[in-house]
Amino acid sequence: MSNGNCNAFPLFLEVVCEFMHKNLQYAFISKKTFAFLIMSEEEKLQALVAQMKVIEAYLNDILSRETSISRLIEEGRFAVDAIKNMSGSNPVQTLMPIGIGVYTRASVASVDKLLVSVGSGVAIEKSKDDAVNYIESRMKELEVALRTMLSQKQELAMKMEQTKAEINAIMQKLQQKSG
Repeated sequence: MSNGNCNAFPLFLEVVCEFMHKNLQYAFISKKTFAFLIMSEEEKLQALVAQMKVIEAYLNDILSRETSISRLIEEGRFAVDAIKNMSGSNPVQTLMPIGIGVYTRASVASVDKLLVSVGSGVAIEKSKDDAVNYIESRMKELEVALRTMLSQKQELAMKMEQTKAEINAIMQKLQQKSG
């Protein structure tokens, strides 16, 4: 009587699963789906509300990361513009951070070479053109990540709408039963 898809169920559920397997030859019901089918309407509603909260939390996380990435892309654009506007022969006036939001004025004598942070506390000296190319390639990577997040956001929005519809349907059933 044991079906490979049902072997972890107690005996009475295994019998039901075996019956379903014989009568619905191509139907496969996972353990999670099967458990959802035998839940009461109130339990289904609670599970859907919990699922909705998880989706909302994940959506908020994506929105936060999306904002951070958008800021980094904007910062990259400003950096590229600043590098392109620097002249190699004239000293450049700038602000140099000295800690906790305090700056001092500084004069940079040569802007032919720039230091580019490549991570883990490592910086590499690059020409202006190489620095611009590096920043632009990083910006492209960030834009790909942003598109991926947009896709995830759309999937989550669809899942939220689907879950809301399921919650509303169960609420109507419960209201009809009590009404």
